[in-house]
Amino acid sequence: MTDRKLHHDGSFNKEDLCEADVDGIAANPSAFDYWMYKDPKKLLALLEPRRKESQLLTNRYVLAALASREHEIIRRILDEKPPGESVSSGYEILLEGEMGRYEKIRPLEVSPESVDVLEIEEACYANHAIGTACLELGCEVEARGGLRLAFTLAHMLKMENRVQLLKIERLRCSTIFGKPSTAALRAIQFEPMPLIRSQWLQLTLAESLMTQGRYREALMQLQLPGMDKQADDLREFLHFLIGLPLQARAPFGAYSAIAHAGVSGDVGHLTNIQGVLEMDYAALLEAILMLRRSSSAQTAVRILGHRDFRPADQMTWRAILLLGAVARGAHIYSVATLADPDQGFTSRISATLSNLASHQELLALIRQQDPALYLLLHMGPSIQGLTGQDFGSIGVLRGQVMDYGGRELPVPGRTGVVAVLKCMGLPHDEITRSEKGRFRESTRIPGPVVNLGEIYRACVNLRDASLSLGHRNEAAGWEEARQRVWEAMTPGVHEAAAPYLG
Repeated sequence: MTDRKLHHDGSFNKEDLCEADVDGIAANPSAFDYWMYKDPKKLLALLEPRRKESQLLTNRYVLAALASREHEIIRRILDEKPPGESVSSGYEILLEGEMGRYEKIRPLEVSPESVDVLEIEEACYANHAIGTACLELGCEVEARGGLRLAFTLAHMLKMENRVQLLKIERLRCSTIFGKPSTAALRAIQFEPMPLIRSQWLQLTLAESLMTQGRYREALMQLQLPGMDKQADDLREFLHFLIGLPLQARAPFGAYSAIAHAGVSGDVGHLTNIQGVLEMDYAALLEAILMLRRSSSAQTAVRILGHRDFRPADQMTWRAILLLGAVARGAHIYSVATLADPDQGFTSRISATLSNLASHQELLALIRQQDPALYLLLHMGPSIQGLTGQDFGSIGVLRGQVMDYGGRELPVPGRTGVVAVLKCMGLPHDEITRSEKGRFRESTRIPGPVVNLGEIYRACVNLRDASLSLGHRNEAAGWEEARQRVWEAMTPGVHEAAAPYLG
């Protein structure tokens, strides 16, 4: 060590590092934590020629490589390990976590067995990696335990950078498991930190806002395009959520893959998604795509019952999509997590809406992706907290007329009546090719067209499902909704359908 004095925070009287400083810094966890983020590339260069002199310097080289985001060096270090050999040190655990090998490190337990500061430091890194792995795999108790222990150890050693990292990670954990703390994340923004950590904090804050249904606010929180790949990935998804054009021609990350699947309707984009939030959104988007065909509504139910959704917006998505699946004829009796004896379909939606900071953007997404489901939500039994009805650009086919933009547009001949009867599942005449052409021309509008026959049948399915689950009040509400829909249909539909409805 030179004549420079090591301060309590690991800094020096001078601002530059030299080779003579390496041993002193390596032996002091607080000092290394300071320099690892102040000048990681310089530290990495100083450690490179000495990395095999001792296990301590090897470990420090690993940490400097991580801080420098030198993934090729990380892969090389992992590849040097003999195949099949178990993960042993805290630094190896940290590397495995950095490379996304979560299942490998999830079951590991590491705690310091002495008061040696280097052993405590190693346990801190290991538990940070294990906690993050459990977080990405959706294991709440293990994730919180690992991150809490890592935070305690880092604080004990005055590793200020690691403490800050763990504060952010613990708040991210709260977001993922449905308890976001946007205010706490905003408070950290005023603390000094490296650029890369500031970008990660912005990303974490944007995800926190997103899970509360504040999609536009989340988008505004992100860095400018091109500054951070992870932020650009999330930006694509937020563009999809609020109906803005996607920026990339092809997916380049998990979030952008979900966005492209939503725009193209191609579920192939949803394979190999990693990250618990991303996997949950991917499952919900897949359920939306399945609901585009009544024949795959049961598949949507299986998807919705497979994952444990925690964030408020995801729980609202699931409640609405579950209603949509049953409306299209799916059964939920075999999925215990969905067949709730205490909550009906609409009361479940009401409960989830109350946990959202804002629901208008989420409903706008439903309106864009599934206009019939959007119409059903507003025409069915009253849902507490549901506001902002907007049918302006949706055409509603009622039989001999179609409502659009505050006007009644005539539909030629019997074509509209036949279309409504068909969606009601009732016997109907076949129409000629020329009639189909005139029907398509008369219902051609800039927005989507919803057939009231589909809404009628949905009310019947939801009434029957509610009765079978013991929700008599909700069943009565859907019966009243069915009657309102019936009354909205034109006389031609009434006349043609009456013989089959008793």
